[in-house]
Amino acid sequence: MKIKFFLFALPSNLLISLLLLSLSPTQVQAQFSFKDKKGDLILGIMPEYTYQFGTGYIQENYSNFSNIGFGGFIKFKNNYLLGIRGNFIFGANVTNRNILGQMVTNNQTIISRDLFGEIPSLEGRGANVDIRVGKIFQVFRNQRNSGVTMEFNLGYGFYQTFVNVDNLILKQFSAPYDQAYDRRIAGFSFGQFIGYSYFSYDRVINATIGFQNYIHFMNLDYAWDFETNLPANRQPGTFMTFGPKFGLIIGIFPKNQKEVEGEFYTK
Repeated sequence: MKIKFFLFALPSNLLISLLLLSLSPTQVQAQFSFKDKKGDLILGIMPEYTYQFGTGYIQENYSNFSNIGFGGFIKFKNNYLLGIRGNFIFGANVTNRNILGQMVTNNQTIISRDLFGEIPSLEGRGANVDIRVGKIFQVFRNQRNSGVTMEFNLGYGFYQTFVNVDNLILKQFSAPYDQAYDRRIAGFSFGQFIGYSYFSYDRVINATIGFQNYIHFMNLDYAWDFETNLPANRQPGTFMTFGPKFGLIIGIFPKNQKEVEGEFYTK
């Protein structure tokens, strides 16, 4: 009875204020949850770097590669990703010097036009273009655009041996023989990426880091094998390349999005 009397004795404006205060946390929570359901539409440009290890054919002929990529993508409000990317692969030492065949002497040199012993510079290189499809799975409630990222890639590319020599001195590497010494292989690849993507509140620091894996289905793209001095018939088969990847994201946000309490939402 005392409690009822106390409530009725309070001024009406004070009762209304207490009622609004009691309801406001629920309203704020409901409003935040409604906005928190979806992320933001983001157009991304991403330069990236991957350090690649290889198996099978790659491991037998080359050391580890460096892979620099550049591409663009769209992150939809439901955090699905769609993009395209190109990669330049370089920096691998050629571990199988037998690919040069019988022109190499016992001391691993090649007799030049001037009868001097030349040591050619060999490097494993390649390139590929792929389409990426994935999704960002939100981990923290206040970071709608960030989270664990899973992607699948489908692309086409090649690997080859780059012979850096002066063709005027070493005539052996002039066309059309250079098309066999490069031991080019080409074909399709299927990749997977798992990592974490982060978009900062102030839109300045945006990056992704994780592990990239490719399964390659490639065929020979040269006709003569100077290692065996026979027509090329040793297919590279299926092999894998994999390694850690890091990328910086340049994000473009639509103008109708604004920041509220460190997050972005669309009007």
